[in-house]
This record gives sequence, C-alpha cells and structure tokens, in this order.
Amino acid sequence: MTEWNGYQWGMPFDFVPYILADQSSFLKRAGLESLPLNKVQWVKLTQQAVAEGTPLITMNINDMYGTNAWLNHLEPKMAPDQVKRTQIDSQTGNLQQGIQLMNQIQPLIKLESTNSHTDE
Repeated sequence: MTEWNGYQWGMPFDFVPYILADQSSFLKRAGLESLPLNKVQWVKLTQQAVAEGTPLITMNINDMYGTNAWLNHLEPKMAPDQVKRTQIDSQTGNLQQGIQLMNQIQPLIKLESTNSHTDE
C-alpha cells in the first residue's frame, strides 16, 4: 500500500479482467433475460442455439483464463471436469441431467485459435 494525494492506494492481490458477454436478442429468443444461471436456463439456451444452428459459445483455445471465466459461470457441479469426475459415481437425478446438458452444449462450442503459425 502506498499513500499519495492524501489517499492510501493499494494493488489488488488478484484480478481477472475476463467477462462473459451475451447477445440480448438471442437470449430473449430463448426466453431469458440474462446469461443462464441454472440447468433449466442452459437447456433453453442450448435448444435455441440448436434451432438456429448457431454456436452457443465461442472461445479461444489458447486463452486458459478466458476459458476459466466461462467455466466458472456454470452452476456448481456442472463444469466439464466435475461432470467427468462424477460419471464414475451414481448417474441419477441432477447428475444425469447435468451430463446430458454438457453433451448437448459441447457441439455448440466454437473454438478459435489466435496463435496461427505457418511453416515456411
């Protein structure tokens, strides 16, 4: 912490500048007001993306922080690593629904790479 101009200034220990953005018109067509917060809303959004033939999510595969920002938006126990880890256990109820939803979302993820290398 430092003092300047009569104020104490400090640097945050950790800061993640990544955000999730949405297309409001797409969300409205899916019957949502904001980004999905639960499985029911993810199902609605996935069904709308399938109906329109559009990618649901676009992310850069070389940007782990951006990918992490997206995964952290998922409801607890719905991140792909969580779902995969629990597949060994009982697959009933909410867990089975989460697995089915992740299987539906996966084809709607568009991956891009900004690190294009050419061999000369």
